[in-house]
Amino acid sequence: MRFLLDELLPAATAAALERMGHPSAGVRAVGLGNTPDDMVLAAAIDGRWVLVTENADDLAPLVAERMKHGSPACAVVIVHRGRFPGGAIVDRLARALDAWATANPDPWVGPHWLTLDGD
Repeated sequence: MRFLLDELLPAATAAALERMGHPSAGVRAVGLGNTPDDMVLAAAIDGRWVLVTENADDLAPLVAERMKHGSPACAVVIVHRGRFPGGAIVDRLARALDAWATANPDPWVGPHWLTLDGD
């Protein structure tokens, strides 16, 4: 599964996901740093990425609006950073996303809330 990580998340998570076999990048690495959310979402859709973000307040409504109008959309995994305490966020987040990808090999379009079940 291909993951595009929003700039609020550690870019090093993309490298950890790559080691797990998931093509991944942070938005800055693909030239989307400081880009408006609607453009990041459009790039994720165009690139067939699963977008990973903390920004549920802005991205969930953007995805819902696209779905409402029958416009292309993508899966968006929403992360609560507070559930990844301390300096271990990169590895814990990568492991959680890897487990999510295994459980959701063909995720539906729309928001998904990442949990840390079993962690």
